[in-house]
Amino acid sequence: LPEVEDIYPGGKIPDLNMKIPHLMKNLCATTRPGHFEGVLLVIANLFHTVEPDIAFFGLKDYQQFLIIKEFARSTGFRMQVVGVETIREIDGLAMSSRNARLSKEDRQTAVLIPRAFELAKEYISNGGRDIAKLLEIISEGILRSSKMKIDYIEILNATDLSSLERLQGEVVIAVAIFCGEVRLIDNIRLTVK
Repeated sequence: LPEVEDIYPGGKIPDLNMKIPHLMKNLCATTRPGHFEGVLLVIANLFHTVEPDIAFFGLKDYQQFLIIKEFARSTGFRMQVVGVETIREIDGLAMSSRNARLSKEDRQTAVLIPRAFELAKEYISNGGRDIAKLLEIISEGILRSSKMKIDYIEILNATDLSSLERLQGEVVIAVAIFCGEVRLIDNIRLTVK
């Protein structure tokens, strides 16, 4: 594994500010300012050094996947960026290293996230198309426990993370939730007709 000095000349991280504005205007980009700029710096160095043919990124962090895919395309890296579906625990919670930081009680509470997604799917499959109502259903499902705190819940176009006027087409429902002190992110993607 390389040392910092091997990646950054003199061991000094460059003062670069890379952005992909249309993908960095909502979700984690607003609640964690500077996060994706740092991701892009690391990814640029990684791709430049390794020169991969294919890079795999988990879809649990869907925004990061789209940003990296667009970064590789727009900067001319000749590689394929492939999204890997989220692996879930038996109870539906997305697998994450952060789950190990949850207390036993918080781990049981965290299943409110996948349950809220099930409520959202049920609402949509029953013909519901009101975005405000859908946000309310998801929020109420997650806030059934006082241990849960919403960082964000957003329903966006899954292709470019733009806002939706109507609930139709390729849609991503993305959440960032604090369960106790641990911030968990998750999403589901749906085709709504």
